[in-house]
Amino acid sequence: MNEQSTLALLEPFFESAYPAKTRTFIEFSEQEVILATGPRKGLNFSCDLMPWTRLVLQEFGNSKWRRCYATGSVQSGKTLLYVVIPTLYHLFELREDVIIGAPSSLLARAVVEDKILPSIMMSKFKCLLPSEGSFARQGRMVDRIKFGNGTTLRLLGASGGDDQRSSHTAPAIVMTEIDKMDQPQTTSREASPIDQLESRAQSFGDRSRIYGECTVSLKEGRIWREVQEIGTGTQIFLCCKHCGLWQVPQRQNFIGWREAPTIIDARASGAYRCSGCAVGWAEQDRQWSLDRPKLLSNGQSIDRWGNVCGDMPKTTTFGLRWNALHTSLVSQAELAELEWRCEKTDDSIQLRRVLQFLWSEPLEESDTVQVRARAELILKTKITDVPRGQVPDWADHVTVGVDLGGHQCWWVACAWGCGGRGHLLDCGWVDIPQDRERQAALLDSLRNWGDELARRSWAQNGQ
Repeated sequence: MNEQSTLALLEPFFESAYPAKTRTFIEFSEQEVILATGPRKGLNFSCDLMPWTRLVLQEFGNSKWRRCYATGSVQSGKTLLYVVIPTLYHLFELREDVIIGAPSSLLARAVVEDKILPSIMMSKFKCLLPSEGSFARQGRMVDRIKFGNGTTLRLLGASGGDDQRSSHTAPAIVMTEIDKMDQPQTTSREASPIDQLESRAQSFGDRSRIYGECTVSLKEGRIWREVQEIGTGTQIFLCCKHCGLWQVPQRQNFIGWREAPTIIDARASGAYRCSGCAVGWAEQDRQWSLDRPKLLSNGQSIDRWGNVCGDMPKTTTFGLRWNALHTSLVSQAELAELEWRCEKTDDSIQLRRVLQFLWSEPLEESDTVQVRARAELILKTKITDVPRGQVPDWADHVTVGVDLGGHQCWWVACAWGCGGRGHLLDCGWVDIPQDRERQAALLDSLRNWGDELARRSWAQNGQ
């Protein structure tokens, strides 16, 4: 064997002796992540489709951020950016355990089954999946997946109880629908599920990473506070092709659809109007701007040449917000149609959906919020000597009733004794998600509420 042959045989050994270079988020995403859903299904993820995603992934790799939170329009890649990509990157590039947190175990399973596993199945990491029976039993996802590279993916739901959320640790926590996890369960004596989930990464110090996303709800909601108040308050600025002004496109400057006599006219005339020169952007103008994005955070400014001035806020949370005009997945014609239809229905609920789902604008305090605040006050009010949640010693039956609603379901539990004597044992409400099909959201919420109800201990008074 000559020297050249010997070196060729030893080359793999020498290569394995050096640690593999860790790829950046951008490199990993564009080389390994394959889109599993949508019109680009089967294609590799590419930042070129929406160039601002490249800026976001760069920030994911910035060591100053331990927490990354975002709110944006629906169907704009929010789950892909803040759930799928971080999960795959930590599991397979960094080889770290990951915890997926959601308002319920059902939703956590759905996210993994519908979003994460399909991406894995289409990638080279498919070979690291355990046998089918190890992560799916009787057609249902289990709460723990052990991969062939030694990493573990755990699924935790806010309705699963404090013990479940606090019994596992991981350096990466990925959460979805966080506004629905901001309050402790009524039976909990600990912090909110979000804070409990975040604490599962505390022991990893600066190595830990938290990712969270949610459609915006109220200014008092957790995602708005994380993005705008605790976080950097970062937004995506676009440059007007006509006058060079940098701006964040907003709903008030999206014009042409309201005065349109028909929906076809609305689609044809709907366009964003520059807040500087007042020129309406054609679709090609909008795409030109989308190809040249800049990220600006609270306290920063940008000159007409695109130079960002000012220091980043002093925080460890990268908070990002965008709206439907930032995504090339939705045309201005489609936005105009949605706005026109909402205007013609004169439905306040539909208007809320447009504000939240398209424009990422939080709702002001509504009647629903006021009713909830009054309800919380009433529930804290002492009415009898029997503490809330305890059955009087004279009662021998408990009944529970629920009043179904579109946004909340109100429930009441009563204790009963001989002769029809009754006592209000407990009461409350169940929030119904508004970004899913109504019947499925209602059924899932009631199942989660039923599971929580079954875990309650309504002890008899004095026992």
